[in-house]
Amino acid sequence: DSKPSASAQNSMAKVQIPASIPFEGSDLPMWTYGQLEQLGRAQLKQRALNLRDVVGADRLPPMQTSASLETTIMWIISVQVALMASGGTPCEPVDFGLPSGFGQQEVSYFGGKNSNQAPAGMDLPDSNGNPELVSAYSEAQRGAEAAKQRNRGQ
Repeated sequence: DSKPSASAQNSMAKVQIPASIPFEGSDLPMWTYGQLEQLGRAQLKQRALNLRDVVGADRLPPMQTSASLETTIMWIISVQVALMASGGTPCEPVDFGLPSGFGQQEVSYFGGKNSNQAPAGMDLPDSNGNPELVSAYSEAQRGAEAAKQRNRGQ
């Protein structure tokens, strides 16, 4: 897949996202929102499963294999944000082209709670003292929890 044109990228992006990043001996492709939204359900699910398998399910927020396309896109981008931060490049979902407010319409429509608050009882991975990794992981967890609440109609 090729990167979307500059005009297709969200104008709020602050960080240049590489095509791939090294991760524990593997070269992980970084997918933009524009690339992910063009995929069918099976292809998108396979991208998420590949990412989970390389990074390790025990190191990531839970992934719902039957989730909506939006939820799967949010999960992939949240994981990529965490991976970029753990590699020393802090970024935000908007840097991957995720439109601001993506997925939030349903939350507000159904009276969802504030998705900026981390759910109680959330365990962080061993960060080896890296505060950026903890922050990125927390962000990914909040995104996953917001997606869960949205899927439950909360």
